[in-house]
Amino acid sequence: ASTPAKRHGSFNATLCLVHPDGRDVLFEGKVEGTLVWPPRGKKGFGFKMYCTCLLNGTVYRIVSSGPIQYTFTGSGNWDVADNWSNKTIPPATLPVNAEIVIRPVGNGECVLNVLQTISAGSKFTVQNDKQFRIVGNLTIQ
Repeated sequence: ASTPAKRHGSFNATLCLVHPDGRDVLFEGKVEGTLVWPPRGKKGFGFKMYCTCLLNGTVYRIVSSGPIQYTFTGSGNWDVADNWSNKTIPPATLPVNAEIVIRPVGNGECVLNVLQTISAGSKFTVQNDKQFRIVGNLTIQ
């Protein structure tokens, strides 16, 4: 497309949060823009897409973050968010292409105190000389 009018596009995201009591809240976001021309970035696997926001002229890079990695960096129970990098506890069933890395701080240990399933196609790594104890249930498919 040779003109900005022909390169119009938008980035859309939707999130639905369902509370334990059944209430749900829907969030939707949309950024209207124009695809930047000529393309930026290096050629190779996949592509990099840039979009200029129509409201303020900001250029956004739209990318896929790739596989998700959950890293245990604290000491103590698995279900404590402070023990995980970015305070992100892995889901009870680790999806395909995701990875869990166990790397407790210093002489600490990671205590799996919940049910955890590692799906086929995902990875689970306990770093050398690190402690990992299972008191819950670990299923590796």
